[in-house]
Amino acid sequence: AARVRYESYQVAGSTPNPKTSFRWTPTPELLLRGSYGTGFRAPSLTDLYTPQQSSVTANGSRDPLRCPNVQTGAPGDCNNQFPTTTGGNPALMPEKSKSGTVGIVFEPTRRLSLGFDAFWITIRDQLGVLPATTILGNAANAVTFSNFIVRGAPDGNVSGLGPIVSVLQNTANLFKAKVSGYDLDVIYRPDIGAGQNLTMRLHGTEIWQSIRQNFAGSYGNNLDTTRGAGLGVSPRCRHVVPMNSDLGPCGCPGRRHMHDSHHQDT
Repeated sequence: AARVRYESYQVAGSTPNPKTSFRWTPTPELLLRGSYGTGFRAPSLTDLYTPQQSSVTANGSRDPLRCPNVQTGAPGDCNNQFPTTTGGNPALMPEKSKSGTVGIVFEPTRRLSLGFDAFWITIRDQLGVLPATTILGNAANAVTFSNFIVRGAPDGNVSGLGPIVSVLQNTANLFKAKVSGYDLDVIYRPDIGAGQNLTMRLHGTEIWQSIRQNFAGSYGNNLDTTRGAGLGVSPRCRHVVPMNSDLGPCGCPGRRHMHDSHHQDT
C-alpha cells in the first residue's frame, strides 16, 4: 500500500510526505510486514515568534579569534560580557525525518501471539539553542558558528575581524539524530476453564541506538542519560505488562510498567 500526505504551512512551507507499507501472509499463522516513510514537523509559533530579549554572556568571556592570548589581547576582547540576543527565529526550517520498519507476527495457536517489529528513524534539522559558552568556546567553534556572532567593522585587530556586537542564541536548526530499536508484543490466553478468560500480555520497546549530533559534528550517545533540564531521560527499555481476567461474574484488570535504570549527570 502507498499513500501521500501533503502538508502546507504559511511560514514553514509545504511538503509531500509519502509512506509505503506491505503485509504478506505466507501461512495462516505467519504475517510479515514493513513500512517506509518520511515525516515533517513545522516549527511552533513559540519557536518562530518568541519576543527577542537581550542579555550578556558570563563575566570574563573571551573572543577566541580576536584574543588568542589573554596576556597580550585587549580587555574588550579577552575579559568582557558580550551582548546576547535570545528568542524566536522566523527563518526556521521544519524538522524532517525518514523512518522504516520491518516485522513479523506469529500465531501458532489462537491462544498465543508473538510480534516483533524493528524500526529505524533519522531526523535532521532538529531545533535547539547554542549556548554562548559553546559558540565562543575556542577558535574552531568561533569559526564554525560564525553565523551566530554579529561583528562590527574591522578596527585593525590582527585577526582582520571587527569586535563582537552580539552573540545570537535564537532557536536554530542545528542537529541530526538517529534512533533504532524494536517493539515486542506477546499475548497469551491460557485455558482456565469454561466461561472464564485470562489474557496476559507483554508489550515493550528496546532501543538499540539513540545518538544525536554534537556541536562539533560528531555523534554522542543519548541513551540512559538525562537530555537536559526539563527533558527527562531516554531509557533503553520500556515494558508494560497488562493482565485482564474474566472469571464468570467478576473481572480483574492489572498493569505493571517497567523501565531500565539510567545515569543522572550532575
